[in-house]
Amino acid sequence: MKLVLETPAIDDRPVFVAGPFNNWYPADDRFRMQRTDAGRYELKMPRGLALPSEYKYTKGGWTDVELDENGLPPFNRQLARRLATRYDYVPHWRFDGHDIHPQAWPQRVVWEGVSMWPFRRQRRIVILLPAEYSDPHRRFPVLYLKDGQNLHSGGSHYGDWAVDRKMAVRSMQGRPPFIVVSIDHGEHRRKAEFNPYPQSWLGRSEGDNYGRFVVERLKPLVDENFRTLPGRAHTGIGGSSLGGLISLYLGMKYQEVFGKMLIFSPSLWVSGHIYEQADAYWPPHDTQIYLYAGGKEGARLPVATEHMAHRLRKWQCHVHYAFNPRGRHTEADWSRELPSALRYLFG
Repeated sequence: MKLVLETPAIDDRPVFVAGPFNNWYPADDRFRMQRTDAGRYELKMPRGLALPSEYKYTKGGWTDVELDENGLPPFNRQLARRLATRYDYVPHWRFDGHDIHPQAWPQRVVWEGVSMWPFRRQRRIVILLPAEYSDPHRRFPVLYLKDGQNLHSGGSHYGDWAVDRKMAVRSMQGRPPFIVVSIDHGEHRRKAEFNPYPQSWLGRSEGDNYGRFVVERLKPLVDENFRTLPGRAHTGIGGSSLGGLISLYLGMKYQEVFGKMLIFSPSLWVSGHIYEQADAYWPPHDTQIYLYAGGKEGARLPVATEHMAHRLRKWQCHVHYAFNPRGRHTEADWSRELPSALRYLFG
């Protein structure tokens, strides 16, 4: 039986297989895999291997063991029956005891008190620069995300998307980097700022002015101060719940600005006008939209989100609808969905 391993996280460390067949020794030369291509390894397992058996991949020690796409230890792999070839995939590796290499973490730039023109108020903005930003010759796509208090650095009492961790994992995997602009919500003003429809269940509507702040005030500031790729094909907007609603609304309204949308569990119930806007939306074919809903968020939300995806697909842009039957309306579930959305939108 032959094991074939593929991994996007490429470095000079050799790869080994460990299990009860070698007393879980993580650097056994008898079970050292042969590199056949960049990120591809093979090992022909010895005859007479007792099955069923468990195993893990290492890079020479338990401080350098395989991790899942979120940088966490996975369960042991299972060999239940004999196959001619077993194909495996490792998205991420521990590095000298670190789940995240210290140099892979994004740099955090905090802007306190940014003027929210056309409002007479201020807001904290946090910019996460990928590790690759250290290269002075590179420019980067940008993703503008709502509810910044819940996105990174431990989050709030509601939870944490762990965006900074996801960016670091992507860096270690060699995936395309991007800048995240995290916009704090307005606490008691959140409903009004994220409501684009004057005639709705939410009452006061400040969504259009909020959009002007993002597009006319914040984006020019970011493009002026950082090495961005400012075009629509490299600019995304996203959020969850009411943040998903306003992101979808602004993504469609400013289609010349936003070519990517990350929409988690959007509050489409606020107004039926969002569907009318989708019917009138005429995006370029390279537009990318990732829609997600969870099965534990109420019966209507997944149906409404899938219906929105169906309406948007008629424009022949790239629309992906993801459904998790166990997903709840929580930061933790949106955090788990985030890596898939980032792969879809940024490669």
